[in-house]
Amino acid sequence: MIITLRDSELTLENTPEAVRELLQMIDNIRETENCSLNCMIVNGLEIFDDYEDYLLDRLSQVETIQVSTQTHKESLDDALLSALGYLDRALPFIKELASEFYRGASAETWEKFQQLLEAMQWLGEFINKMEEGKHLFASWKSNFSVSFNFSEIVNNLNQAINNSDLILIGDTLKYEFVPLLDTLRMDIQRTVDSEVVRNDLN
Repeated sequence: MIITLRDSELTLENTPEAVRELLQMIDNIRETENCSLNCMIVNGLEIFDDYEDYLLDRLSQVETIQVSTQTHKESLDDALLSALGYLDRALPFIKELASEFYRGASAETWEKFQQLLEAMQWLGEFINKMEEGKHLFASWKSNFSVSFNFSEIVNNLNQAINNSDLILIGDTLKYEFVPLLDTLRMDIQRTVDSEVVRNDLN
């Protein structure tokens, strides 16, 4: 199998030992160059996890492996672009969702709300990741208060759900969550415009 790793190309036998050798090489690069494994492209197909199992299960068919790594900054660049795209779509959605709660909330409304809660978990993780890596972005103005306010809003929503208070859910979405996300979106847009390197995939 032909391996493309960083700027080099090497050939390894299709054996379990070679797979372990490859994974060890990747671990060494991650440690020495402070980067993360983004994905492996195996025979043209992108694989994002369980690399060892995937390769061992298909060992005889593996012809080419391209190893895609990212620096911490590149990883955050991608996260910023993903978050910006999500917020562009989410803000109108959340405003409409708030209106649906004011009107009484159908089963479909609750389904949309569940999707929003899952997205909020991702956004919370994104905010924490940005706070940890904010030294990499001179223009990132958001601070710990955004993370704190985000948690506070999630708590408010949980209380409103527990009390089956549809009006409070609508109010929390419209008057607390939307303004916070608007602020977050402006921070992200400013950072993307001035500091994010867009690769060919974005």
